[in-house]
This record gives sequence, structure tokens and C-alpha cells, in this order.
Amino acid sequence: MPSAPDSPNAAVPEQTPFSRFVLTRSEFLHERVALLYRLSGEDTPMILLVASVAVFALWGVVKVSLLLAWALWLIAASVARYLLARLYRRVQPAKDQALRWENIFCLVSATLGTGWGLSLLLLTSQARSVPELTVAFLLSTISMGLPPSLAPSPKAFVSFVLPILAPVVALMFSSGGEVNTATGLLLLVFTGVLLSLYISAHRALMTTLADGRENAKLLELLRAAEKSVTAALREQETIFETASVGIALVAEGKVVRCNRRLCEMLGQTREYLTGKPLALLKQVPARDHSSPTPGHHSVAAGETALPAEVSQTRNDGYRQWLAVESRDVDQGNALAGCIISVIDITERKNAETELLRATERVDLAVHSSALAVWEWEEARGTVYLDAAWPAMLRTEGGESHVKPEELASLIHPEDRERFKAALIGCLKNSGLSLSVEFRVRSTTGEWIWIHTQGETVERDATGRARRLVGTNVNVSKRKLAESELFAALQREKELNEMKSKFVSIASHEFRTPLTNILSSAELLQHYSATLSAEDQAKLLQAIKDGVLSMTALINDVLLIGRSESGKLKFNPVALDLSEALSGIVEALRFSHGAKHQLEFKCDLEQRQRKVDEQLLRHIVINLLTNALKYSPEGTCVGFSVVESGDEILLSINDQGIGIPAEDLPKMFESFHRAGNVGSRPGTGLGLAIVKSAAELHGGGVTVTSKLGVGSNFSARIRALPA
Repeated sequence: MPSAPDSPNAAVPEQTPFSRFVLTRSEFLHERVALLYRLSGEDTPMILLVASVAVFALWGVVKVSLLLAWALWLIAASVARYLLARLYRRVQPAKDQALRWENIFCLVSATLGTGWGLSLLLLTSQARSVPELTVAFLLSTISMGLPPSLAPSPKAFVSFVLPILAPVVALMFSSGGEVNTATGLLLLVFTGVLLSLYISAHRALMTTLADGRENAKLLELLRAAEKSVTAALREQETIFETASVGIALVAEGKVVRCNRRLCEMLGQTREYLTGKPLALLKQVPARDHSSPTPGHHSVAAGETALPAEVSQTRNDGYRQWLAVESRDVDQGNALAGCIISVIDITERKNAETELLRATERVDLAVHSSALAVWEWEEARGTVYLDAAWPAMLRTEGGESHVKPEELASLIHPEDRERFKAALIGCLKNSGLSLSVEFRVRSTTGEWIWIHTQGETVERDATGRARRLVGTNVNVSKRKLAESELFAALQREKELNEMKSKFVSIASHEFRTPLTNILSSAELLQHYSATLSAEDQAKLLQAIKDGVLSMTALINDVLLIGRSESGKLKFNPVALDLSEALSGIVEALRFSHGAKHQLEFKCDLEQRQRKVDEQLLRHIVINLLTNALKYSPEGTCVGFSVVESGDEILLSINDQGIGIPAEDLPKMFESFHRAGNVGSRPGTGLGLAIVKSAAELHGGGVTVTSKLGVGSNFSARIRALPA
């Protein structure tokens, strides 16, 4: 027979019907023995009642000794069975002792049956009349009223019945006669009927026990399932109440149930929300199950909601953002409602707002600072440039991805190697950032100075750079300012040099005339009485020449100062240029040209011109004076004037000492003198004055010279016809 499952959760084996040839099942031995002892003695009252009625009816019909023996035996049997039942209940034996206790019961039953069987043999051995035989049969039958309580154990039934029936049946058949034989056959038939009833009762008991065990197993499974369900419900309830998400069951637009978190989110009590519609659902679009697009159904009326983010203001004035989503409890049953889940996303929304504002601030800062953001990623193989880059190149466009070779082609050839070295250093050295300035060509063809700053933000396991991020800044204005500052510093340096030269020259140029003036004044002071009128005139002329020399030097310095500070004004007036130049030449012939030949040629068709007479005199006098000063005596100095439209070209040629090649670039700088001038007097201001005067006329001055051969100075001025 199949055995019982070992655990409550085991599946209940399928029970097969009893075989009609199988009387009992050993697997129920413990239950049968327990039932045997429990039923033992329960039929005693009924047996005693029937026995009393039988004694009353048979009193005076049969021997009194038979009735008394039967009563004593019934009492003894009842007491024995009662004691057995009490003993069993007291001991409560284990299952493995069931067979032992069954054998004990069988032994007691066999003893009782044998005792009554032998009593019948002794008391009815002389009885041959039908009444006595009938009474013996009835007494045996009543005695066999005990077997129904023996139904749990066929062994106990046989142990009890067989010792009673066997002697009586044997007595009937051994007594002979038709009556005895008929009575014996009747007892056998009755025994058969009793056995059949017993078998039916026993099989019914086995079925009941099997059903009971199966029911017990089912009950265990049911209890286990109930525990699981209870645990699941308890777990579900715990999850429902402790969830960080607000949850509500909504049916027909009203809250059926909600958890604590939802109440906290909405700032309401559970009692207030239960049975009422959720106001926030009015902002949520519903699903239209018949259409892929959202419908216009009312979620508050119970429709399934689309995932949505809504905002609301609580009663306490707190404004919050909520993410709402729903699921149908049963898609086939709209009345079942839906589960609404609500998440407080206020912090996320605030963070998004702050992030948006920060992004706007960064974009504004980048836009205001004219920064162009770039990013290089090895996997992509291109360089990302934001929309500020085209603006730097003086073109239109937005964000773009370009190849590194395209960017390299825009870099100035002189800056490419420097840029490449800085980039390679950043890629190879994790502690080195990219910082380099270079020029790129704009769409208009001009060169723009760019300062690139970048960092390596991602490297692989070997340290190889995978991603660089940085910015480009147009620093052309700064570069221009630096150039201007450098030029200013150079000018400051030159000015300092000029000051040094001026001090040196002034100390020399002032000392000589002052010495002459002082010596002439002392001679006049001490020896005027002995000096002739001619000598006194010479001394006075020396004083005058010294004063004029010093005055000329001071005027030159003041003129250069006004020119350097931009205060030298250009005041053109209508002038007969040929006549004015001839006057200057004649004056120089008188004062300086006694030892030189001074040739003057003036070829002007339009003699009336607008020029600054004072500046023109500075140009001509300084150039001619220098030519005469540095030319040997007896040589010729040529001065020619030609016109070309509105321009006048003044050319002075000499046969002097010439100018060294290394001094030519600096000849028009203030206080600069060639290295081969020797002891010839001069301040180095004349040519600087010439250059400033020519430039104020809208022209310039150039020089060509060969050492030991001579020099040519050409001053070009713009002089409009008067």
C-alpha cells in the first residue's frame, strides 16, 4: 500500500480503491489499535440493556444457572475491556508499539471468548430441548453483540468470536437430531451474515481511515497554504505600508485603500483620502485601450492612467511634483479598479531646474566670455566643436564634428610643430594639461590668435588618452595689446636711451658753447681796455654764436618732444615753393657753402603749393647741413626738386664719408649718429626732425649710402596746388 507523505507540504498520493480480497491495511495499524481501545467498553451499556431484557423474558424458561453464568460473564468481559481502554489511554503507546497492543487485546478477547464457549458447553451439554438450544443460540448471539466494537481489528474479532461459536456449533452437530442440526446450520448462517457485516464495517472503517488520513494531509496542506498565504499577506501588507512609493487602490474614481507613504506625500490622513477621488488624477491623461494614442477619458473616473508627472500645491502651501502611474487590477474587469503608484519627484525636479539654470549660466558665461568648447574622443575619431567656433573664424554655422587633419590645416605653418608638441605632451603625460597659443586662418584670410586649454578626462588601463575636453579663446586682441605694449616698452627703452644720449650729447654740446661764452666774457671783463675794437667784436660774436648754437639745440629737442608726444602741428599755407627753397639754399651758401659747391635744381610746373613752411625749412636745412658737414671741402652737394602730381621729391646728394651699412636702419632715430662721424659736432636730432616733418606732410624720407663715396637722402612730401 502507498505510504503517507513525510511532510505536510508533500503531495497527497492518489488513493487506489481497496481490493475486494484485501480485508485490512497495515498502514492504519496504529489508528486501528487506538480506535479498538477507544471503542472497547462503549457498547457495554447497550449489551447490558439487551441482556437484562433477555433475562427478564427467559426467566423461568431456562435454567437459572445459565442466565447467571451469562450475566457474570458479561460483567467480567465489560470490566476487562474497560480496564484495557483505561490502560491504553494512560500509557499512550507510540506508533511502533501498535502491533504489541493489538496482540494484547486479541489475547484478552480470546480468553473471554474461550471462557464463554466453555461455559456454554458445560451448561448446555445436557440440554436437548429446543427452548434450551434456542436460548443457548440467543445467548451466544447476544454475546456476539460485542464484535462491532472489534471492527478495527480482524484479529481481535476472530480471537473473540471463534472461541464462542466453535463449541456451540460443534455441540449442535454432535448432539444429533434434526433440530440440533438445523440450529447448528442456523448458527453457521448467522455467523456468515455476521462475518459479512463485519467485513463491510471493517472496509468502511478502512475507507474512513484512508479518507481521514487524506483529509488530515489535505488539512496539513491547507494549514501550510494558509500559513503561506498569511505570511504573504503579512509581507504584502508590510511592503504596502512601508513602501517608499505612495500606493492607492482606486475603483470607480475613488480611493478604496491607500498606504501611509501616500498620506505623507499628500499631507492628508488615511481616513480623509479613503472613499474620495484623488485630485491629482485630474491632471493625468488616461489610456484609451482601443487607440495607441492617449484618449480624453477621465482618470479620476477610474480609467487607467498613462505615466505622467504632475504638480500640485498641498494644503500647507508646499508645492510638489509627483510621478503618477497606474496598472489595471484586472484588465477584463473594469470594476476591479486600478493600482495607482505615486512617487515624490520634487527633489529631482528642483535638481533639474537647478541644473537647467546652471547650464544656462554656464552657456551664458561661455557665450559672454567668447569661449568655444571642444571635445576629442578616440572612439569617435573626430573633434566636436560647439557653435562658438564658426564665429571665431568669421563664418556662419553651428555645432560640428571635424577631423583633426582639417583643423591642423588651418593652423599657421610656423605654429604647427609647437601645437603638435604640446598636444603629444598632454596625451602622453597624465599630469600635463594642454595649453598653447597658435594662429588659425579665418574665412576672410586673416590670421587669428587662439589660446587652447584642455585636459585629458579619460584614459585606458595603459594610461593612453581616450578623451580630451577643452576650450578655445580668441586672444587676437590680447596679442595685439601685447604687441602694442611691447612696442610701447621698446619706445620706452628707446626713450630712455634717447635720454641717455641726450644727456651725453647735451653735456658735450652745451659745454663747448658755454666754455666759449665763458672764456669770451672773461676776456671782455678783464682785458676789454687792452683789446681792440675788432677783437672785442670777435669775442662778442663768439658769445652770440654759442648762444645761437645752444638755442638751436634746445629748439631741436623741443621739436622732437612735440613730435614724439603728437603735439607737433601741421599748418599748411599757400607758398611759392621754388622761391622759398631758393631762399633757403642762398642762405646756406652764405653761411656754410664757402668751402663747398652747392647746386640747386627746381623743376616745378605748379610752383604755388600748400605746405608747412616751418617744417619744410627743417627738412631742407637739416639735409643740406648734414651733406655739407660730412663732405670734404671742395666737393659738390646737389639739391634737386621734382614734382609728381601732388607729391614733391626733394633729393640731396653728397660726396661725403658715407654711412656704414649697420647704421642705415637707425639713421632716423633720435640722438643716433653713425659710427664714423668722428669728432664732427652734432646731436643726432636732425634726421629725426626730417622724418617727422616729412610724415606730417603725408610722405617720408629714405637714404642710400656707400661708405667713402657719399649719400643720397630723398624726402617725399605731399603738397597740394594752391
